[in-house]
Amino acid sequence: MNRLEDVDVDDLRKRSARYAEVARKGASKSARAARETLAARVRPRPKRRGPLVGLLVAGAAVAGIGYLLYDRKRRQAIAGQVSKLQQGARQRYAELGGFTGAVDKVRDRVAAPVMEFDEAALEEQVRQVVAEGGKPPAGLKVTVEGRTVYLRGAVDDPAAVDAVAERVHGVNGVVAVVNLTTTPARAGAGNNKKSTTS
Repeated sequence: MNRLEDVDVDDLRKRSARYAEVARKGASKSARAARETLAARVRPRPKRRGPLVGLLVAGAAVAGIGYLLYDRKRRQAIAGQVSKLQQGARQRYAELGGFTGAVDKVRDRVAAPVMEFDEAALEEQVRQVVAEGGKPPAGLKVTVEGRTVYLRGAVDDPAAVDAVAERVHGVNGVVAVVNLTTTPARAGAGNNKKSTTS
C-alpha cells in the first residue's frame, strides 16, 4: 500500500493529458493530409479550353461571312467589284492579243538582243553633245571610262560645267557623270567642286 501512496496521481493525469493532446494533434494532421490526398485523386482534372476557343472563333468567322453574303447590298457590291475585275482582265487579255500575244510579249522582253558596249562610240557621242552647247569652258577636260564620264580641270565658270554635265547625262549609255572640276582660286587647294551620279 505504501507504494500506491507514493505515486503522484495528479502528475500521471497531467502527463497522460499531454500525451493524449500530442496524439490527437498528430492524428488530426495525418487525417487532414490523407483527406487532401484523397480529394486530389478524386477531383476531376480541368479540361482544356483550346478547342472550345477555336470553335468559337471559327463559328464567329463563319457567322461574319454568312452575314456578308446574306446582306443583299453587300452581296451586290461584292458582285460589282468582281465583275469590274473580270472586265479589266478581259480587256487586258484582248490588248495583249490573247494567250499567244501575251507569251510573245514576254518572250520579246526576255530575248531582246543585248547590245554590245562600245566605249569609243560612247566617247564620240559625248564629245558631240559637249560641242553642241557651243565652245566648252576653257580648261575643261572630258574623259570617258566605261559608262562613266569624268569632267576635270580648272574652270572659271562652274555654271557652264553644270550645263555640260546635264547634257552629257542625257546621252544614251552614260550611267554616271562625275564633276571633278575646280575653280582657279581653289585649284591650288585641290578642292573638288562636286560629284553627280545617276
